[in-house]
Amino acid sequence: TAMCPPVYLKLDPPFVVNCEAKGMRRFLQVSVEVMTRDPATADLIKLHDPMLRNDLLMLFGSQPYETISTREGKEQLRKEALDAVAKVIAAEGGDAKKVEQMYFTSFVMQ
Repeated sequence: TAMCPPVYLKLDPPFVVNCEAKGMRRFLQVSVEVMTRDPATADLIKLHDPMLRNDLLMLFGSQPYETISTREGKEQLRKEALDAVAKVIAAEGGDAKKVEQMYFTSFVMQ
């Protein structure tokens, strides 16, 4: 069977969280898209958007500013965010492996 084309789901609005940086208040704004090739998984992602947003906000807000300032830190955060989405989909009866990728389409720190 041929592979289905990818479906990209934008989680809107962008995530905005506070980050601690040596006593200073910093902000992180992240735009996220999730990729799947499975229509049922795409439907689950849309249906459970509030739960996904909650878990991702908690994850993004817990990151030390210094860590996510590096390329490696951003990549690690991207992987953790992908895992968080897959975990929700699995808990709601979907197949976690069908949540294939997560992309940061914007990543602004200030």
